[in-house]
Amino acid sequence: MKRRLIVVLACLAMCLTFAAVVNAGTQGSGCGTFQVDFYENAPGDTSDNNDLLITCGNQVQAGRSNLGTVNHTLPGDCQTSGGGGSSTWNDCGSSVRPWMPAGYKLCWYINSGYSGSAQQASVSGTRVTISLNDTTSSYRFRLNIEGC
Repeated sequence: MKRRLIVVLACLAMCLTFAAVVNAGTQGSGCGTFQVDFYENAPGDTSDNNDLLITCGNQVQAGRSNLGTVNHTLPGDCQTSGGGGSSTWNDCGSSVRPWMPAGYKLCWYINSGYSGSAQQASVSGTRVTISLNDTTSSYRFRLNIEGC
């Protein structure tokens, strides 16, 4: 009984230690079936703390119809390739890592309201560069059989 208590306490101590580790430069938290890791920088670029916005929930909750309404609360604001900073995540993304079940894809758009030129990613857990760098204004999950 005493040995079992020691093992339980050791596991609890490890869990609390890992839960306290927070990645600097991250806004939001991991959760749910659908998740978007929206990075200010391209893969491999760690400047400006590699700022990251995480949105999650169900298929609808994990999307963002207007990134101009999502404040960039991390130090340094959003630094775009055109120079200057922004206090929101609008036109701020350089790469994205979607997490989704099979049969879905993530679509991102240059305009709010899911309109304008679009790009998509259909591999869950893979970080991809946004070719429309610093132009994303909205994103959402869609079934693979649907268009963006």
